[in-house]
Amino acid sequence: MDPLFELFDELAPRLFRRAELHVVHGPVGRFPSWMRAGVLTNIGQLCRQYQGPLEVARGPSSLSPAGLDFIGSGGQVRVSGTRPEALLALGLTLYFSELGAVAPATIEFGRALERVLGVPRGSAALGLFVNAPGSGLPMHHDSHDQLFFQLSGNKKFTYVPGRASEHPAIPFSNDSIAHTHFGSVYEEGFPEPHALEVNAQTLELAPGSCFFMPAGTLHRTLEQTELCVSLTVAVRPPAKVDLLLGALEMTLLRDSRFRAPSYGYFAESTATDGDQAEEQERARRQHDELDELRRDMAQALDGLDPAALTSAWRARQHREGVLSKHEGRPFVRYLRVPSTRVRVLEEGRETVRYAVRPANSPEELGFELAKEAAEVVEHVLGTHRAITVIGMCEAFEQFEEEDIAELLDQLCRVGLLRPLPHR
Repeated sequence: MDPLFELFDELAPRLFRRAELHVVHGPVGRFPSWMRAGVLTNIGQLCRQYQGPLEVARGPSSLSPAGLDFIGSGGQVRVSGTRPEALLALGLTLYFSELGAVAPATIEFGRALERVLGVPRGSAALGLFVNAPGSGLPMHHDSHDQLFFQLSGNKKFTYVPGRASEHPAIPFSNDSIAHTHFGSVYEEGFPEPHALEVNAQTLELAPGSCFFMPAGTLHRTLEQTELCVSLTVAVRPPAKVDLLLGALEMTLLRDSRFRAPSYGYFAESTATDGDQAEEQERARRQHDELDELRRDMAQALDGLDPAALTSAWRARQHREGVLSKHEGRPFVRYLRVPSTRVRVLEEGRETVRYAVRPANSPEELGFELAKEAAEVVEHVLGTHRAITVIGMCEAFEQFEEEDIAELLDQLCRVGLLRPLPHR
């Protein structure tokens, strides 16, 4: 079920294709009941219970003293070791970035949105802005598309119609540190928010207002006159360049020539007239080598398909030694991790309990299998090359392919196997 249809009268995939901010006003009662209950409506309770990361933005809009400009990521900085209510009393804006522990329904909402948008688990993150009167964020744009729900208080939200950059993939503000890829994204010219104020529009947001805002939309929030609470949903799936580069890197790393160190590539020429011919020969060999590598890289790139892009990304997300840290679908190939230790805890009549200790885990991880699957585990422990689901099915014909795939995925989740994206 699409979690946004009743709120926007539009299906989420279509809403997220919009190129401009889209706002819908209405009574707060139309919001899901979990948005109108618990810590989302009781800031004192939220401040007492919340244990996650906390970010702050500057207080009432005014010029900073010389040398004390507020520099952060879009005007926000992470803080620790302080009480949220004390920061609110100072007139700051607080951002509670991980709500799952104190409002579990936010996780369910995020998972539902990820499913309808077709993005990986964990792409949607819900956070809560609590603005003291007069506080907020200066003009900036975010790297990601997002949803905004006004839960309490009246808020002025100023934005510039259109996008400063289409799919910028980086945040930008005149008040923040320049992102690593700032030069690539804004080589043709970056926005000057102050010059764009002539085109800015201001929304009057009341409890029940919500909007979708695409990445790259310049906006600010500094003008509310009362305490405001706003729920945001940041959606950050991997960019296509991340999928492409990740899959290409994993493909090229299979070839030792691409793994070779780049000796000589950064050497400055010291050739004299006597050995200029030798220097020219070295440069020619390097050029020929690069030509060959470029051809092979182009061939590898040409051979990539969408399945390789997504499977490579999922493989990079796997964290050895921690259960369930990759996407739910099993892989087709795996390699045993030699540093992971396995021992039998208990062998019963129908099941076998194992303890697994990855090298990077301080504790053993336990799992239980049907007794007839123990021989598959023993086979895996004796391998030192990549194994496939199909190959294991051929070796153990008594098992269905689905059972083998599930077993190998479970061994991957406890850190005994490393997923491989290559077919």
